[in-house]
Amino acid sequence: MRVILPMVHLDNIVFTPLPQLRLKAVLVGEGICAADDVVILEYRRDDSLQFTLDDILAQRPDVVGFSCYTWSFVAVERLSAAIKSKDPSIRVIWGGPHVSEVPQRFIDLYPESVDTVVAWYGEGAIVEALTTTERHIRRDAPPLAALGNPYRADWLPATVTRDIENRVFLLETYRNCPFSCAYCLWGQAAKHLDALPADEVLSQVHDTIGIGAKIFMFADAGLGIVRNPD
Repeated sequence: MRVILPMVHLDNIVFTPLPQLRLKAVLVGEGICAADDVVILEYRRDDSLQFTLDDILAQRPDVVGFSCYTWSFVAVERLSAAIKSKDPSIRVIWGGPHVSEVPQRFIDLYPESVDTVVAWYGEGAIVEALTTTERHIRRDAPPLAALGNPYRADWLPATVTRDIENRVFLLETYRNCPFSCAYCLWGQAAKHLDALPADEVLSQVHDTIGIGAKIFMFADAGLGIVRNPD
């Protein structure tokens, strides 16, 4: 099975495609796909529909999985509709924060554009999402510590490696949030804090520097939140 994971950035391609790299690690680690059959592609929101569509279809996908954000959703939906129009046998999966809170709404609004919507974290659901007949699914993700370092040199797309010193490498030291702020979605995924041990954080930083990373950003729900008295 050939799985294509495009990341549609805002205006400039700056941040690393962390969600796609984590999904690739699961698919390869569980023996679902060979590493070469999980392809991560990066685009800008204003890239032409035809260019992006042709580039994705040139990879001969069986499945295309999009991470949906507010800034990218219009482009993602148009791409998805175009992919299904060109080849209805290609399975299209949506995930990400923009579609996670009310997944059925997006199924109802765009029934011809997407096959399955994955709510919240995708690592626990991606294997099932490749073949399920359910229109939307939500599954618990493995603990963050079990996912390991997503930044393997041989898995980074060329768009990262050719400009690696200027790319911002996203790091997660913990997931989830105990709060339920009305203006924020972080607390909707799960309430329990899933934290990486400090030595594992340092190990991931050290290993990622070793492949050429120079800029990091913590992608945590509330950086600095007190997790324990230590």
